[in-house]
Amino acid sequence: MERFLLYSLERQRPIRLIFQRDGRIWQRKVQVLALNENTVMTGEDLIPKVVIDVPMPVDYITEELTDQLSLLEPFGKGNTKPIFAQKGLRVLSSRILGKNRNVAKLQLSDSTGCVVEAVYFGEADEFVDRIKNCGSIAVTYYPEINRYQGRETLQIVIRNYITE
Repeated sequence: MERFLLYSLERQRPIRLIFQRDGRIWQRKVQVLALNENTVMTGEDLIPKVVIDVPMPVDYITEELTDQLSLLEPFGKGNTKPIFAQKGLRVLSSRILGKNRNVAKLQLSDSTGCVVEAVYFGEADEFVDRIKNCGSIAVTYYPEINRYQGRETLQIVIRNYITE
Protein backbone atom coordinates (compact mmCIF):
# COMPACT_ATOMS: atom_id res chain seq x y z
CA MET A 1 0.00 0.00 0.00
CA GLU A 2 1.30 3.42 -0.90
CA ARG A 3 0.53 6.72 0.80
CA PHE A 4 1.43 10.03 -0.77
CA LEU A 5 2.14 13.40 0.78
CA LEU A 6 2.92 16.49 -1.30
CA TYR A 7 4.76 19.58 -0.08
CA SER A 8 5.12 23.14 -1.45
CA LEU A 9 2.86 22.97 -4.45
CA GLU A 10 3.99 25.94 -6.51
CA ARG A 11 3.73 26.30 -10.26
CA GLN A 12 6.75 24.98 -12.20
CA ARG A 13 8.68 24.28 -9.00
CA PRO A 14 9.83 20.86 -7.89
CA ILE A 15 7.86 19.38 -5.04
CA ARG A 16 8.84 16.71 -2.59
CA LEU A 17 6.82 13.52 -2.88
CA ILE A 18 6.97 11.31 0.18
CA PHE A 19 5.47 7.85 0.02
CA GLN A 20 5.60 4.63 1.93
CA ARG A 21 6.18 1.34 0.14
CA ASP A 22 7.07 -1.99 1.68
CA GLY A 23 7.30 -0.40 5.13
CA ARG A 24 10.05 2.02 4.00
CA ILE A 25 9.67 5.74 3.41
CA TRP A 26 10.84 7.05 0.03
CA GLN A 27 11.32 10.63 -1.11
CA ARG A 28 11.44 11.95 -4.67
CA LYS A 29 11.53 15.39 -6.20
CA VAL A 30 8.85 15.74 -8.85
CA GLN A 31 8.44 18.50 -11.42
CA VAL A 32 4.85 19.82 -11.48
CA LEU A 33 3.52 20.75 -14.89
CA ALA A 34 1.32 23.78 -15.29
CA LEU A 35 -1.46 21.89 -17.05
CA ASN A 36 -3.97 24.69 -16.83
CA GLU A 37 -1.71 27.02 -18.80
CA ASN A 38 -0.93 24.49 -21.54
CA THR A 39 -4.39 23.06 -22.11
CA VAL A 40 -6.67 23.98 -25.00
CA MET A 41 -9.90 22.66 -23.47
CA THR A 42 -13.06 24.71 -23.76
CA GLY A 43 -16.27 24.67 -21.74
CA GLU A 44 -17.83 22.44 -24.37
CA ASP A 45 -15.21 19.76 -23.68
CA LEU A 46 -16.51 19.50 -20.12
CA ILE A 47 -20.12 18.75 -21.14
CA PRO A 48 -20.87 15.03 -20.80
CA LYS A 49 -21.67 13.33 -24.10
CA VAL A 50 -24.31 10.63 -24.49
CA VAL A 51 -23.39 8.02 -27.08
CA ILE A 52 -26.01 5.75 -28.63
CA ASP A 53 -25.62 2.76 -30.90
CA VAL A 54 -28.60 3.58 -33.13
CA PRO A 55 -31.86 5.52 -32.97
CA MET A 56 -34.60 2.89 -32.80
CA PRO A 57 -38.36 3.39 -32.45
CA VAL A 58 -39.85 1.56 -29.49
CA ASP A 59 -42.30 -0.27 -31.75
CA TYR A 60 -39.31 -2.25 -33.14
CA ILE A 61 -38.80 -3.92 -29.75
CA THR A 62 -39.79 -7.57 -29.75
CA GLU A 63 -39.01 -10.58 -27.61
CA GLU A 64 -36.92 -11.93 -30.49
CA LEU A 65 -34.82 -8.74 -30.54
CA THR A 66 -34.15 -8.91 -26.80
CA ASP A 67 -33.17 -12.58 -27.17
CA GLN A 68 -30.73 -11.65 -29.95
CA LEU A 69 -29.26 -8.84 -27.84
CA SER A 70 -28.76 -11.27 -24.96
CA LEU A 71 -26.38 -13.26 -27.20
CA LEU A 72 -23.97 -10.31 -26.86
CA GLU A 73 -23.67 -10.89 -23.10
CA PRO A 74 -21.83 -10.71 -20.76
CA PHE A 75 -21.94 -6.93 -20.65
CA GLY A 76 -19.30 -4.99 -18.79
CA LYS A 77 -16.59 -2.39 -19.22
CA GLY A 78 -15.21 -3.74 -22.50
CA ASN A 79 -18.60 -4.84 -23.84
CA THR A 80 -21.30 -2.32 -22.97
CA LYS A 81 -25.01 -2.86 -23.47
CA PRO A 82 -26.29 -1.49 -26.76
CA ILE A 83 -28.01 1.86 -26.20
CA PHE A 84 -30.88 3.04 -28.39
CA ALA A 85 -32.75 6.36 -28.58
CA GLN A 86 -36.27 7.58 -29.29
CA LYS A 87 -37.67 11.12 -29.38
CA GLY A 88 -41.24 12.31 -29.01
CA LEU A 89 -42.51 9.85 -26.40
CA ARG A 90 -45.62 10.89 -24.46
CA VAL A 91 -45.92 9.91 -20.81
CA LEU A 92 -49.26 8.15 -20.28
CA SER A 93 -48.73 7.22 -16.63
CA SER A 94 -46.01 7.13 -14.00
CA ARG A 95 -45.60 5.80 -10.50
CA ILE A 96 -42.76 5.50 -8.02
CA LEU A 97 -41.69 2.13 -6.62
CA GLY A 98 -39.23 0.87 -4.07
CA LYS A 99 -38.64 1.37 -0.37
CA ASN A 100 -36.15 4.12 -1.18
CA ARG A 101 -38.38 5.61 -3.91
CA ASN A 102 -35.61 5.17 -6.45
CA VAL A 103 -37.52 3.42 -9.24
CA ALA A 104 -40.05 5.00 -11.61
CA LYS A 105 -42.38 2.81 -13.66
CA LEU A 106 -43.93 4.44 -16.74
CA GLN A 107 -46.17 3.84 -19.68
CA LEU A 108 -44.96 5.68 -22.79
CA SER A 109 -46.54 6.13 -26.20
CA ASP A 110 -44.86 7.05 -29.49
CA SER A 111 -46.39 9.02 -32.39
CA THR A 112 -47.83 5.84 -33.93
CA GLY A 113 -49.73 4.96 -30.74
CA CYS A 114 -47.43 2.10 -29.72
CA VAL A 115 -47.46 1.82 -25.91
CA VAL A 116 -44.41 0.52 -24.08
CA GLU A 117 -43.62 -0.07 -20.42
CA ALA A 118 -40.52 1.74 -19.15
CA VAL A 119 -38.51 1.80 -15.95
CA TYR A 120 -36.08 4.43 -14.66
CA PHE A 121 -33.60 3.79 -11.83
CA GLY A 122 -32.31 6.80 -9.94
CA GLU A 123 -33.86 9.88 -8.38
CA ALA A 124 -37.43 8.80 -9.16
CA ASP A 125 -39.20 11.71 -7.41
CA GLU A 126 -37.18 14.28 -9.37
CA PHE A 127 -37.62 12.33 -12.61
CA VAL A 128 -41.41 12.10 -12.27
CA ASP A 129 -41.67 15.80 -11.33
CA ARG A 130 -39.74 16.78 -14.46
CA ILE A 131 -41.71 14.66 -16.91
CA LYS A 132 -45.28 15.00 -15.61
CA ASN A 133 -46.02 18.41 -17.16
CA CYS A 134 -43.97 18.18 -20.35
CA GLY A 135 -45.35 17.47 -23.80
CA SER A 136 -42.95 14.65 -24.60
CA ILE A 137 -39.56 13.23 -23.70
CA ALA A 138 -36.57 11.88 -25.57
CA VAL A 139 -34.82 8.89 -24.01
CA THR A 140 -31.85 6.63 -24.42
CA TYR A 141 -32.66 3.08 -23.43
CA TYR A 142 -32.03 -0.61 -23.75
CA PRO A 143 -34.83 -3.16 -24.10
CA GLU A 144 -35.30 -6.09 -21.76
CA ILE A 145 -37.84 -8.66 -20.68
CA ASN A 146 -39.33 -7.98 -17.26
CA ARG A 147 -39.93 -11.27 -15.46
CA TYR A 148 -42.12 -10.72 -12.40
CA GLN A 149 -44.51 -13.09 -10.62
CA GLY A 150 -44.45 -15.57 -13.48
CA ARG A 151 -45.29 -12.96 -16.14
CA GLU A 152 -42.99 -11.76 -18.88
CA THR A 153 -43.41 -8.32 -20.44
CA LEU A 154 -41.26 -6.22 -22.72
CA GLN A 155 -39.97 -3.00 -21.24
CA ILE A 156 -37.31 -0.40 -21.83
CA VAL A 157 -34.81 0.70 -19.20
CA ILE A 158 -34.28 4.44 -19.48
CA ARG A 159 -30.65 5.48 -19.16
CA ASN A 160 -30.90 9.21 -20.04
CA TYR A 161 -33.79 11.53 -20.76
CA ILE A 162 -34.59 15.08 -21.73
CA THR A 163 -37.94 16.84 -21.73
CA GLU A 164 -39.03 18.27 -25.05
